[in-house]
Amino acid sequence: MTHAAAPSLSKDSTSSGRPPTVLLLALIVAAFPMTLLQAVLSPALPAIERAYSASPAGVSWLVTAYLLTGAVATPITGKLGGIFGKRRVLLASLAILVVGVFICAVAPSLSWMIIGRFVQGCGAGIFPLVFGIIREQMPPHRIATSVGAVSALYGVGGIAGVIMAGPVVDNLGFHWLFWIALVVIGTGIALTLWIIPDDVGRASAHINWFGALLMSASLIGLLVGLSQGRTWGWTSPRVLALFALALGAGTLWVMAELRVREPIVDMRMLVRATVWRANACAFLVGFAMWVPFALVPLVVQSPENHGFGLGMSASAASLLQLPVSVATLIAGPLAGRLDRRFGSRIPMIVGPGMIAAAMAFWAFEHGSGLMVIISQTVAGVGMGFALAAATNLTIEGVAAGETAVATSINQIARFVGGAFGAQIVGSVLAANVLSTGFASQGAFQVGCFIDVAVMLAAVAIALSIPRRVRHADSLPDLRTAPA
Repeated sequence: MTHAAAPSLSKDSTSSGRPPTVLLLALIVAAFPMTLLQAVLSPALPAIERAYSASPAGVSWLVTAYLLTGAVATPITGKLGGIFGKRRVLLASLAILVVGVFICAVAPSLSWMIIGRFVQGCGAGIFPLVFGIIREQMPPHRIATSVGAVSALYGVGGIAGVIMAGPVVDNLGFHWLFWIALVVIGTGIALTLWIIPDDVGRASAHINWFGALLMSASLIGLLVGLSQGRTWGWTSPRVLALFALALGAGTLWVMAELRVREPIVDMRMLVRATVWRANACAFLVGFAMWVPFALVPLVVQSPENHGFGLGMSASAASLLQLPVSVATLIAGPLAGRLDRRFGSRIPMIVGPGMIAAAMAFWAFEHGSGLMVIISQTVAGVGMGFALAAATNLTIEGVAAGETAVATSINQIARFVGGAFGAQIVGSVLAANVLSTGFASQGAFQVGCFIDVAVMLAAVAIALSIPRRVRHADSLPDLRTAPA
């Protein structure tokens, strides 16, 4: 039996014949709501606390709920994309986001808003699907830069959320954060339906639901323990029990995944030299990227008579982070270009190195808004490099069919790193609060140097990456490969 010849595609077209830039734009718009929703609520927590007469511990569940279900849903979503097709699961995830965001937009109580955040987290596994579509649909020479552009959203979306939240909450109310998010999600759905081509999954594949249950229990134990540790006490029975659950369920999960034919996450894949290094770097970068969210408002909003504060408003603090967003957005695709020429090892070294240098500089030079802009812009460039490089390293280290699941684990590593970073630096600041209600300058400097140490560890790991890694240009052209 003869087979029809594979269609001849231009090096500058996708498998659907659309220009790569058009497809990339659609994927960016589809992925953007996930990072926006991850960060947009933090600046609004005081307003929500007042509106619902809730406690700080109660409103903190709005962040924890999204983080929990997002971490659990991400690898499962990646696996479902391989079974039913990535475009279909992407649309389903966006639809789930619509439901969760609408619940929050009309929520009459804190309980309903927490429910909405849980639902939003169930639709948060979008990035692995997007990376899988890029791997399958883009010309090989455009993969690294496209991954870099999408990876930059991790930083851009978070900072954009912080910048947007202040003025919206002050002038319209916190519910409008979700109405605006609905417009963004709706645009993503429309572009997905119009531009992103359909793909065929593997109907014969299945999900190891027992493994999914164990994975969920492990992640929930770890993330709830981290998020509630300061509130409940790090040595309280509840926190210790949660960490014991995380360790026990995680051990059983690894054992169960090694025994089944089609695991959710192939443990053998995770120990490959490039993959584990990429995940370790993602964890450390996730830690580092959340530290400035705590330190920038401290420096900018502390009163001038506090000793080192700038005495600015919350809105000014948000605007000072705008250059960081722009720098991260530019650096992501640039890291992809470096990847094409030198491999991902170089941007994986340079990115954390820039963050470490920026935070060390800022620890001593923070006496003006200009110093904040300079230090955080340099850190933003480093963040764009590091986020893109970690994802590209993961993609280079796995087969095409493993892309969605492998990048989902990379995303979880970043989630968990961010949880550690927020808690450790938050604990340092909380333990050094002065009579003014703000943390001391010494606590701020300790937070900076924690970030420096973490990024130097990332540089050390990146230096151990083999010099001769497989570049994106050498990846197979999946646009014409047989199913």
